[in-house]
Amino acid sequence: MGLHRKEQGDPKLGKNNDCYRFGTWNVRTLTGKELELIGEMKRYRLDVLGVSEGKMRGNGMKTVEGVTCVYSGVQEGRAKAGVAIYMAEELAVYIKEWKCISERMVLVRLKIREEWVCFVQVYAPTEDSTVEEKEEFFGILQE
Repeated sequence: MGLHRKEQGDPKLGKNNDCYRFGTWNVRTLTGKELELIGEMKRYRLDVLGVSEGKMRGNGMKTVEGVTCVYSGVQEGRAKAGVAIYMAEELAVYIKEWKCISERMVLVRLKIREEWVCFVQVYAPTEDSTVEEKEEFFGILQE
């Protein structure tokens, strides 16, 4: 399915581009850098940006500088891992469900017209991780 902005009869999707722009970045940390990240997202004209290794705490949905962010980080202890999906305002209005699965997985579902679109951002365990951590991650991912 192609999600095209220029579709007759849908003024909400009426920008001058032909399709949506998606990106993903491993940011290493978002501490004190979120406004810079959003600035770069806008500079590259990205509509959806998946972020990994944000080293954030907690989970939820928030709006920063007109961009909606669904994020999932650690609940306790040292901030590590952490994932987020940043979404331009024009797409964020279509969010129907979001789920913070773990500090390594977040999911956002949108319904645009009659089509369901699902974004999943993950940060897989690194080579240094234990076998148990890797098996747990891939088990959850399969669900």
